Amino acid sequence: MKGTAGLLWVHLLAQLALVLAGAGFEDSFLTSFWHFPDPLWLRREPLATLAALHGQPPVYALVLLIAAWLPGAWASFFLALFHNLAGLALGLATRALARRLGAGRRAAWIAGALILVHPEVLLHERLVFYELPAAALLAWTLALTGSRAAAGLGTALVLLRSLFHPVWGL
Repeated sequence: MKGTAGLLWVHLLAQLALVLAGAGFEDSFLTSFWHFPDPLWLRREPLATLAALHGQPPVYALVLLIAAWLPGAWASFFLALFHNLAGLALGLATRALARRLGAGRRAAWIAGALILVHPEVLLHERLVFYELPAAALLAWTLALTGSRAAAGLGTALVLLRSLFHPVWGL
Protein backbone atom coordinates (compact mmCIF):
# COMPACT_ATOMS: atom_id res chain seq x y z
CA MET A 1 0.00 0.00 0.00
CA LYS A 2 1.26 3.41 -0.85
CA GLY A 3 0.71 7.00 0.12
CA THR A 4 -2.10 8.37 2.18
CA ALA A 5 -4.28 5.26 1.96
CA GLY A 6 -1.49 3.11 3.38
CA LEU A 7 -0.91 5.50 6.27
CA LEU A 8 -4.65 5.56 6.95
CA TRP A 9 -4.61 1.76 7.21
CA VAL A 10 -1.63 1.87 9.58
CA HIS A 11 -3.48 4.39 11.74
CA LEU A 12 -6.70 2.36 11.75
CA LEU A 13 -4.87 -0.86 12.64
CA ALA A 14 -2.99 0.86 15.47
CA GLN A 15 -6.27 2.22 16.83
CA LEU A 16 -7.92 -1.20 16.54
CA ALA A 17 -5.03 -2.78 18.45
CA LEU A 18 -5.45 -0.21 21.21
CA VAL A 19 -9.20 -0.82 21.44
CA LEU A 20 -8.66 -4.59 21.57
CA ALA A 21 -6.07 -4.07 24.31
CA GLY A 22 -8.66 -2.16 26.33
CA ALA A 23 -7.20 1.33 25.96
CA GLY A 24 -9.90 3.96 26.29
CA PHE A 25 -10.02 7.70 25.91
CA GLU A 26 -9.06 9.60 29.07
CA ASP A 27 -11.01 12.80 29.63
CA SER A 28 -11.66 12.53 33.37
CA PHE A 29 -9.18 15.31 34.22
CA LEU A 30 -10.90 17.77 31.89
CA THR A 31 -12.40 19.68 34.84
CA SER A 32 -9.26 19.74 37.00
CA PHE A 33 -6.47 21.02 34.72
CA TRP A 34 -5.67 24.71 35.01
CA HIS A 35 -4.76 24.57 31.31
CA PHE A 36 -8.42 24.29 30.37
CA PRO A 37 -11.43 26.52 30.95
CA ASP A 38 -14.09 24.95 33.16
CA PRO A 39 -16.66 23.14 30.96
CA LEU A 40 -19.49 24.50 33.12
CA TRP A 41 -18.37 28.08 32.48
CA LEU A 42 -17.88 27.34 28.79
CA ARG A 43 -21.53 26.26 28.62
CA ARG A 44 -22.84 29.20 30.67
CA GLU A 45 -20.68 32.09 29.47
CA PRO A 46 -18.66 30.93 26.46
CA LEU A 47 -17.37 34.26 25.14
CA ALA A 48 -16.69 35.75 28.57
CA THR A 49 -14.83 32.60 29.59
CA LEU A 50 -12.65 32.63 26.49
CA ALA A 51 -11.93 36.35 26.89
CA ALA A 52 -11.10 36.09 30.60
CA LEU A 53 -8.75 33.14 30.32
CA HIS A 54 -6.08 34.68 28.12
CA GLY A 55 -3.38 32.42 29.57
CA GLN A 56 -4.99 29.34 28.08
CA PRO A 57 -4.81 28.52 24.38
CA PRO A 58 -7.91 30.00 22.68
CA VAL A 59 -8.03 27.57 19.74
CA TYR A 60 -8.01 24.54 22.01
CA ALA A 61 -10.50 26.26 24.29
CA LEU A 62 -12.81 26.50 21.27
CA VAL A 63 -12.45 22.74 20.76
CA LEU A 64 -13.38 22.27 24.43
CA LEU A 65 -16.28 24.70 23.95
CA ILE A 66 -17.71 22.51 21.18
CA ALA A 67 -17.31 19.46 23.42
CA ALA A 68 -18.97 21.27 26.34
CA TRP A 69 -22.04 21.95 24.22
CA LEU A 70 -22.40 18.30 23.22
CA PRO A 71 -24.54 16.02 25.40
CA GLY A 72 -22.91 13.34 27.57
CA ALA A 73 -20.92 10.71 25.71
CA TRP A 74 -20.93 12.75 22.50
CA ALA A 75 -18.47 15.19 24.08
CA SER A 76 -16.01 12.40 24.80
CA PHE A 77 -16.56 10.95 21.30
CA PHE A 78 -15.90 14.35 19.71
CA LEU A 79 -12.67 14.84 21.70
CA ALA A 80 -11.49 11.30 20.93
CA LEU A 81 -12.17 11.83 17.22
CA PHE A 82 -10.42 15.21 17.26
CA HIS A 83 -7.29 13.74 18.86
CA ASN A 84 -7.28 10.70 16.58
CA LEU A 85 -7.46 12.97 13.55
CA ALA A 86 -4.63 15.07 15.01
CA GLY A 87 -2.52 11.91 15.27
CA LEU A 88 -3.30 11.00 11.67
CA ALA A 89 -2.49 14.57 10.59
CA LEU A 90 0.87 14.30 12.35
CA GLY A 91 1.69 11.09 10.47
CA LEU A 92 0.72 12.62 7.13
CA ALA A 93 2.67 15.79 7.91
CA THR A 94 5.73 13.73 8.79
CA ARG A 95 5.57 12.02 5.41
CA ALA A 96 5.14 15.39 3.64
CA LEU A 97 8.00 16.95 5.61
CA ALA A 98 10.29 14.00 4.89
CA ARG A 99 9.54 14.35 1.17
CA ARG A 100 10.23 18.09 1.35
CA LEU A 101 13.57 17.38 3.01
CA GLY A 102 14.57 15.05 0.18
CA ALA A 103 13.61 11.59 1.41
CA GLY A 104 12.39 9.09 -1.15
CA ARG A 105 8.76 7.98 -1.27
CA ARG A 106 9.36 4.76 0.63
CA ALA A 107 11.49 6.41 3.34
CA ALA A 108 8.96 9.22 3.78
CA TRP A 109 6.11 6.71 4.05
CA ILE A 110 8.02 4.70 6.66
CA ALA A 111 8.68 7.90 8.64
CA GLY A 112 4.95 8.69 8.63
CA ALA A 113 4.04 5.12 9.59
CA LEU A 114 6.57 5.12 12.45
CA ILE A 115 5.00 8.28 13.84
CA LEU A 116 1.54 6.71 13.66
CA VAL A 117 2.61 3.72 15.77
CA HIS A 118 4.94 5.60 18.11
CA PRO A 119 3.87 5.00 21.74
CA GLU A 120 3.93 8.72 22.62
CA VAL A 121 1.66 9.58 19.71
CA LEU A 122 -0.69 6.71 20.58
CA LEU A 123 -0.76 7.89 24.20
CA HIS A 124 -1.57 11.48 23.27
CA GLU A 125 -4.34 10.31 20.95
CA ARG A 126 -5.99 8.96 24.11
CA LEU A 127 -5.63 12.12 26.24
CA VAL A 128 -7.39 15.47 26.31
CA PHE A 129 -4.43 17.76 25.87
CA TYR A 130 -3.19 20.11 23.17
CA GLU A 131 0.27 18.65 22.61
CA LEU A 132 -0.71 16.37 19.73
CA PRO A 133 -2.69 19.00 17.77
CA ALA A 134 0.21 21.42 18.35
CA ALA A 135 2.72 18.86 17.02
CA ALA A 136 0.55 18.24 13.95
CA LEU A 137 0.23 21.97 13.25
CA LEU A 138 3.96 22.48 13.70
CA ALA A 139 4.80 19.59 11.36
CA TRP A 140 2.38 20.85 8.69
CA THR A 141 3.73 24.40 9.07
CA LEU A 142 7.25 23.11 8.43
CA ALA A 143 6.13 20.85 5.59
CA LEU A 144 4.37 23.74 3.84
CA THR A 145 6.95 26.44 4.59
CA GLY A 146 6.89 29.13 1.94
CA SER A 147 3.20 28.78 1.13
CA ARG A 148 0.22 30.81 2.27
CA ALA A 149 -1.11 27.75 4.07
CA ALA A 150 1.99 27.73 6.28
CA ALA A 151 1.21 31.26 7.49
CA GLY A 152 -2.33 30.23 8.44
CA LEU A 153 -1.16 27.07 10.16
CA GLY A 154 1.53 29.00 12.01
CA THR A 155 -1.10 31.46 13.23
CA ALA A 156 -3.31 28.60 14.39
CA LEU A 157 -0.31 27.12 16.21
CA VAL A 158 0.34 30.42 17.99
CA LEU A 159 -3.29 30.46 19.14
CA LEU A 160 -3.30 26.77 20.10
CA ARG A 161 -0.25 26.51 22.33
CA SER A 162 0.72 29.14 24.90
CA LEU A 163 4.40 28.31 24.41
CA PHE A 164 4.17 29.69 20.88
CA HIS A 165 3.48 33.26 21.97
CA PRO A 166 2.14 35.65 19.29
CA VAL A 167 5.49 37.47 19.28
CA TRP A 168 7.02 34.29 17.82
CA GLY A 169 4.50 34.52 14.98
CA LEU A 170 5.98 37.81 13.77
